[in-house]
Amino acid sequence: MDEELENKPNSTNHVYIGTDTGYLKGIQFTSIGAKIQNFKLYRKLDQNNAVTALAWRDEAENEIYVGHRDSTVSLFDTRFGKSIFRHRPKRGSGKVVSIINTKGNVLVGLESGHICSLLKCPRKELIAIDTLHRVKASFRDKPKLSVVKTHPDHSARLATGGCENDLKIWDLENTKKPIFSAKNVPHDPLNLRQPVWVSDLTFLEDGTVVVASRHKYVRLYDPRVRRRPMLTYKYEDSPLTTVTPAYSHERQVVLGTAHGRVALFDLRTKHQVRAPVVFKGISGAVKQVASLASAPSLVYSVALDRYVRLHCLTTRHTLHQEYVKSRPMKILVRSS
Repeated sequence: MDEELENKPNSTNHVYIGTDTGYLKGIQFTSIGAKIQNFKLYRKLDQNNAVTALAWRDEAENEIYVGHRDSTVSLFDTRFGKSIFRHRPKRGSGKVVSIINTKGNVLVGLESGHICSLLKCPRKELIAIDTLHRVKASFRDKPKLSVVKTHPDHSARLATGGCENDLKIWDLENTKKPIFSAKNVPHDPLNLRQPVWVSDLTFLEDGTVVVASRHKYVRLYDPRVRRRPMLTYKYEDSPLTTVTPAYSHERQVVLGTAHGRVALFDLRTKHQVRAPVVFKGISGAVKQVASLASAPSLVYSVALDRYVRLHCLTTRHTLHQEYVKSRPMKILVRSS
């Protein structure tokens, strides 16, 4: 159960959870359950303080960057259980969608499309602006950035996507234009354009990119071959919200849906996706799934039913599920 003491440090927490009220929760899994600690980052807890992004600051994993809905980024020290500072980037607006440590810089992706260096002077702060190409479509809203991810082998390369903002890959050495821009699939049988909404994406070890969409499809791209997806698969009638690699399986990913599904997808075939393995028992939208190369058989998930779950890809069972009272939005896992 949750401990009543707040801001009590514990370096043995396995995962940290960011909630919709601004709380940060540390969880230590044990053989008989889990220990949960609450960390109150600020006195006032409201929707503006909701946690929208989490990232480790250092390799020792002692400090955490926390992104908030009000465009600010705070730094939390796990050793002392305290927030060190809170900073608002000079450019951009909307919630923080991603925080990335790359090439010695901390990059903050904002919903408005700006990707900023956290503590730079205003003139050098703007790293890249992710915008749509010009299109003749009057029904399209202003593009919104949903996700920014780094290439696992090339830290200077970023992949971005969002609402009516298809997959792009950027090189930080030259951000005037992306080095790869995905091309949408052909029109449907009624000659209508297919809508685009990249809710999450991930790089695989072979350099391909998997995109999860709010429009209920998963796509596999190979930027070295062509701009259009190598594979497109529509999963049930549910928006896809999050994706992470399944490190124990080659070219397989774990996806979460808005209808409470966590599923293992096999993308090894070129023209067909094998029937996914589904982890059952979730009754709320899945906000994030997370995995680690150091523990390839394990996948963590958080959902709006207020549970944090630990799944095993080998046995296809859920090993732990812990109730955290507040609605969890993001999860950050220790590599050890």
